[in-house]
Amino acid sequence: MDWPLRGPWTAAEASTFLRESVIPLRLSSSGGDDFPAIATQWFLAEEGELLCATQRNSHIASLIRRDPRCAFEISSELLPYRGIRGRATASLDDLRGAAVLDRLIDRYLGQTRRHLATWLKARSDNETAIVIEPIAVSCWDFSHRMGSET
Repeated sequence: MDWPLRGPWTAAEASTFLRESVIPLRLSSSGGDDFPAIATQWFLAEEGELLCATQRNSHIASLIRRDPRCAFEISSELLPYRGIRGRATASLDDLRGAAVLDRLIDRYLGQTRRHLATWLKARSDNETAIVIEPIAVSCWDFSHRMGSET
């Protein structure tokens, strides 16, 4: 990971958090009515990008087409509180959509909830990848303050 990172973690620690955290990413984009919009997305982190998938005609896709500037946060609501957030630009990649969706299904569902996986894959022809390229990133980790070394 080659992001400009502020906070207590090294780039290697931030990469480990992203790889091991099977929690959703919250993506904020400029809304069409001049108010921010937030979409919760499954994500993958690889080669300096955060990858999500959505339907080409989804609201978040239309917002990204209109304005690629966004913000994101990946954090758990469980103790100890820790996470990563940042500002970024987002783009859509129709060619990678179905492949990213397959990998997200494996990451988040595994062999469970096959009915949901089947339903998601049935719509993959209309899937696009959201490619998030961070510009400024900060992290936090309150593990030591909360008495946990995890």
